[in-house]
Amino acid sequence: MAWTPAEAPEEDVSNSEQRKLTAKVLVRFTAEDLEALQEEANRQGISLPALMRDISLRTLVAQAS
Repeated sequence: MAWTPAEAPEEDVSNSEQRKLTAKVLVRFTAEDLEALQEEANRQGISLPALMRDISLRTLVAQAS
């Protein structure tokens, strides 16, 4: 089962990295899609927000090249 934002695991990042990540975006997913994303994040050993950043930025860079 997917976690809710209140249950989100804390990422182990330095204070300087936390200060840089201040903008937020709300994205809605079906329960099934959220579960699939959480499973992939778990498989990679990263948080769901880290996975979403990676996917988003990787896609953006690929489109720019």
